[in-house]
Amino acid sequence: MNTRRLALSLATSILACACSGSNESSEPGAQRRDTGQEIGSVIDGGDSEVPVPITAPPTGTWVNLVSQSWSLEPGTEGYWCQRVTVAEDFWVSGMRAVAPSGTHHTTLGKDSGGPDGTFRCGGFSTGSELLFGSGVGTDEVELPSGLAIKVTAGEQLFLNLHVLNVTDKVLSQTSAIEVLALDPASVVDEVGFVLAGVAGGLTVVPGESTQTGHCTMPEDVTVLSVFPHMHTHGVHQLVTAAGAGAPLFDGPYTFTEQRNYWLDPAVVVPAQGRVEVTCTYQNDTSRTLQFGEGTNDEMCFVGLYHYPRFTRGSTCQL
Repeated sequence: MNTRRLALSLATSILACACSGSNESSEPGAQRRDTGQEIGSVIDGGDSEVPVPITAPPTGTWVNLVSQSWSLEPGTEGYWCQRVTVAEDFWVSGMRAVAPSGTHHTTLGKDSGGPDGTFRCGGFSTGSELLFGSGVGTDEVELPSGLAIKVTAGEQLFLNLHVLNVTDKVLSQTSAIEVLALDPASVVDEVGFVLAGVAGGLTVVPGESTQTGHCTMPEDVTVLSVFPHMHTHGVHQLVTAAGAGAPLFDGPYTFTEQRNYWLDPAVVVPAQGRVEVTCTYQNDTSRTLQFGEGTNDEMCFVGLYHYPRFTRGSTCQL
């Protein structure tokens, strides 16, 4: 697997693993957002017809961009992906998940080359570039003034949805991604998203231990936020960056509150500068934990929104 695909697969697993093995029927904030204007498509769970191409959303208001209707039998779970072509250019300054009961993760990425439509998939399917992910307790993303993510006509948006029915009745819902579009005349710079952390060889022994990984930036960037991610045995994360006078993040980690932390001020990291991530675990089992997407496996990552977007997309040297 090449570096680009590895980074993207790991990005999706951040949200996928946040859901596996949960016994809850909904996440914090479920059902809180369901009034956005619909400009994308709603497809029944499972394979279905080709969705309607996405047009540029109105600016200044939250809009339901892409959504997926689904139905699950009691005690079952499933992944659905949807790929839909973009008909017009637009800029996005905010993203949030509509996550009704049973929605355990939602990710939105870019893709190209595959057919439009809805299909069954797995947790590592993201498209070619991750834009947003929502897991347990994730808040909305709203970028600072003048900064936005560009979506270009001809690209495809790629929705990945993991749903789980822990009830004793059939569960039918619609999960979605809402966006806040920005007037192109107001855009100052383009934002990207990248991961830093341990790409392989993660080993968490019984008791307390730490793991350290990094990301070498290929270009000068300004880091806007950090999104710590470990699994249920993670208890603390430290994130530092070359040239920064203080840590980007140094605090406790809680699996049920996977939030974005915005930096004030934002931090400039030079080309070939490293962002380093140190994860602390309290492994209360008798076995050594390895990297994996299951809740009982572990990870050590931090997601970073930054500008400008890398000219090569969304990868760095892990």
